[in-house]
Amino acid sequence: MDIHKPKAAHNWREFAIEIATIICGIVIALGLEQLVEAVHRGQEVAEAKQRLSVELGTLLGQAEFRARASACVERRLDELAAVVGTAAKSGRLPPMGEPGFPSVFVWGSGAWQSAASGQTVAHLSPDEVIGYSSAYKFIGLVDDANNRAEGSVWTTLYGLAGPGRPFDAADAAKYRQAISEARYLDSIIGGMGVRAHQALDAYHIPFNRNRYNKVLSRSVESTSICQPIATTTPSDYGAAPARDFIASARAHPLRPQGIDR
Repeated sequence: MDIHKPKAAHNWREFAIEIATIICGIVIALGLEQLVEAVHRGQEVAEAKQRLSVELGTLLGQAEFRARASACVERRLDELAAVVGTAAKSGRLPPMGEPGFPSVFVWGSGAWQSAASGQTVAHLSPDEVIGYSSAYKFIGLVDDANNRAEGSVWTTLYGLAGPGRPFDAADAAKYRQAISEARYLDSIIGGMGVRAHQALDAYHIPFNRNRYNKVLSRSVESTSICQPIATTTPSDYGAAPARDFIASARAHPLRPQGIDR
C-alpha cells in the first residue's frame, strides 16, 4: 500500500493556505457539534414543556374542581355550625350521621421538579420561568392546605357524628374553632388554585385541556360533601374521613397516563 506523505509548503502562501484549511475544518466541526447540541436541547425543552402541560392540566382541573365544590363545603359547615349552636344551648349533641368531607387530591409536581433540577429551566424565557414557578408556588400552598391541614380539621369535625352525648361550652368552642379553620382552608384551596391558573394565563403558558376537562368530567354534586349528611348514625363516636380509602385504592389501581396530544 502506498503512503503519500503530505507535501511540505514551499512558501509562506502555501503554508497560510494549509493553516486556513485546518482552521476552517475545526470551525465547521465545532459549528456542527453546536448545531446538533442545540437541536437536542430544543427537543428536550419541547418534551419538558409537554410534560409540564399535562401535569398542569391535571392540577388546574383539580383546583377548579375544588373551587366549584366550595359552595357545598360552605353549606355543610353552616349545617354543622347550626348543630353546634343548638347543642351548646341544650347541653346535648343530637344523633348525627357522618358529615362527608371535601375532595382530596394528589398535587404532584414531578415534571416541574425534574425541569428545575436539570438544565431545562435555564433554556426557558424569563416570562416562562416566572409563570411556571408562580403557578407551582400556588399549587404547593394548595397541597399544604388540602393534604395536611384540611384532613386534620375534618377529622375533628367528624367527632360530631355519633349517637348523641352531653355537650358543654368547651366542646362548643372546640368545634366552632374547627369550623372556622375548615372555612379558611377551603377558601385558601379554592383561591390559590385560581391564582395558579391566573399565573399561567398572565404569561401565556398553555396547559393540556384534555387533562383539565377529564378531571372536571366528574360531577361535583356526586361528592360526599355535596350530598346530605348521612342518615345512618354511628353506634359510637370515633368516625373519621376516608376510612374506605384502602378498599377504594384497591378497586381503582393507578395506570400509566401517557401524554395527551
